[in-house]
Amino acid sequence: MQNINLHRIAAFVFIISSLAMTGQTSSTNDIETLIKQTSAMTAASNSQNNSLNNTNVARNAVRVSQLGVNNQVVSNTFSQLNATNIAQIGYNNEVFQHIAAQGIQENILQLGYNNSVIDINAGGSRAHTANVIQQGTNQNLLWLGENSISKNMIVRMKGRKQTVVVRNSKRQ
Repeated sequence: MQNINLHRIAAFVFIISSLAMTGQTSSTNDIETLIKQTSAMTAASNSQNNSLNNTNVARNAVRVSQLGVNNQVVSNTFSQLNATNIAQIGYNNEVFQHIAAQGIQENILQLGYNNSVIDINAGGSRAHTANVIQQGTNQNLLWLGENSISKNMIVRMKGRKQTVVVRNSKRQ
């Protein structure tokens, strides 16, 4: 368990340091590499969700890295196990979480400005996972609930002025 956490933290630190070095003028190859690294980090951390059966595990962590101006994160989470990673590179990016679940696994990456992620799951599901990459301007994601279909979903938004709504009405 500790080894998985160290790998996830190392991958996240590597991603953030890569972003800091490339700045906001990243090429398409840099972004594609970043997306692959985020996917690898997600795969490694998904195995952590399997540890939810172990009631002795009581770890909660919300990691936030921000580079830019007026980036905001509001995280209201209620869980036994929480591994949330949020990176905001740019300005006026927002993340709002209100989640109640036995286990939470989220990776959110915002590159650009005026992007928002609203993730609400107050249903108390067993496991809540979300993987989001927003690259561009005025990207909006509204994620409501959790079910088995969205468990391994990765939402990638690239461009300008897009809104995606993920509504999961059926509980696991």
